[in-house]
Amino acid sequence: MKANKLMIGDYFRVNRDGLCIKKGTIVRIVGIDGEDKLEGKGLVCAVHCHPLDREQYDGGIWLAYLDPIPLTPEILEKNGFGYVESDSELSHYYPGEPFYCADIDFHIGTDRRGHFWLNYDNNSIYGLRFVHELQHAFRLCGIEKEIIL
Repeated sequence: MKANKLMIGDYFRVNRDGLCIKKGTIVRIVGIDGEDKLEGKGLVCAVHCHPLDREQYDGGIWLAYLDPIPLTPEILEKNGFGYVESDSELSHYYPGEPFYCADIDFHIGTDRRGHFWLNYDNNSIYGLRFVHELQHAFRLCGIEKEIIL
């Protein structure tokens, strides 16, 4: 992943042992230095992270040590989306009360292979595979909602 694909507030998971934040911890990005480099190790982009685990402290981690969190039906349902099955190859997750927005018509579509996309006002953002991509899509639609993992 490249630094220009990150946004403040994105959720990722730490993928290495021996860092200031434990491996497996979910973090929220609170700062991005895309110009920072560690010569000789090929590491670029220092990311300041806030662990969602309240027993750990904030810290800086190289982008290579963060993994995206896969978007799952369970995450959508935990965040107020209801599943509506269709007779066709496509089904949909419609937002419930936490996401109701009178001026935007949106839902998340899925196919039988588990691919997701966001449809808003008859426009589609395809290829939602990770939680941070859903966070970006919500921001683009003007939806302010913190994702529950």
